[in-house]
Amino acid sequence: MVQNSIQYLLGQLEAGADVLQIFDTWAGVLPPREFQRWSVEPTRRIVEGVRAKIPGAKIIGFPRGAGALLPGYVEAIGVDAVSIDWAAEPTLIRERVQTRVAVQGNLDPLALIAGGDALDRSVDDVLSNYAAGR
Repeated sequence: MVQNSIQYLLGQLEAGADVLQIFDTWAGVLPPREFQRWSVEPTRRIVEGVRAKIPGAKIIGFPRGAGALLPGYVEAIGVDAVSIDWAAEPTLIRERVQTRVAVQGNLDPLALIAGGDALDRSVDDVLSNYAAGR
């Protein structure tokens, strides 16, 4: 699976992608030991494999729901940025993640559906929490 992912992502770069994003939709349901085994290690190997062929490849990681495990993920994998889900705790992200890499996301998808004032408030909240950092 790791080798297939590397080949697929290399194909994306060869086709003109500027940035890759590795999604791990189920990362947040894993206990810490399993998170290391099933999320961190394979993703680290994928990033290393891509960069072995294309050293400057820009890669974003998205271990959805990783929460307090996200700082260790960033350190172990060496991604350029991380996507954060709407449940990420802003102080943790600002102090332990955004000081290392760029962050994107954190908008509750229900705010997108609601639109209007709810969406405006949600966007303002994301900006107030993260606009001063990467």
